[in-house]
Amino acid sequence: MKKLMQWLVAALVLIASNSSFAQTKEEKREIKENRKQERKLQKAERKNEEAIRLKENYELIVSQIKDSSFVIETNTLFDRYNNSYQVSPNTNFVMVNGDEFTMQLGFNGRIGVNGLGGVTLEGNITRYEILEAKENGPARIRLTVNSLLLGSTEVGVTVSRDGTSRAYVSGAFRTRLSFAGEFSPLEESIVYKGIVTY
Repeated sequence: MKKLMQWLVAALVLIASNSSFAQTKEEKREIKENRKQERKLQKAERKNEEAIRLKENYELIVSQIKDSSFVIETNTLFDRYNNSYQVSPNTNFVMVNGDEFTMQLGFNGRIGVNGLGGVTLEGNITRYEILEAKENGPARIRLTVNSLLLGSTEVGVTVSRDGTSRAYVSGAFRTRLSFAGEFSPLEESIVYKGIVTY
């Protein structure tokens, strides 16, 4: 009889512990589900904030493009064979200021005619065309520049919504360079302009 009582007590304890264990499983599942919902809400909120930030940034980019006052601070330069070179954005840039165009190359540790190890070229913009952007697509500009050294030069600029940009410069004598970097308003630019060659 004593053993039967011990078995009954043990069975009751086991049943009580299993029911409490089942409740904790349900509670854990509920907590996990709540955390999952919180993460989804936080992700949606971050995505919404990012979309608002990109929209505001794009509006600033478009206004700078319409005002013809911007700089592409270049951190990667590509030659006509698509070889890439990492460069300093302070001394390598493409600048549009009104109807003036400036393109500068400067390589650290080199001797150049602009005092920065490269060359600084200026020219007048004879054609400035803002191309229609597709929805959520990049802003695009096409310009023609006349300079003494390069003659008539075609420049195409593409600026994405986050400010990454690329300028394609193709001139006479099959010269072709591509400047990849960050779009910056002229007044916020960090570039240093060397001695103008031509």
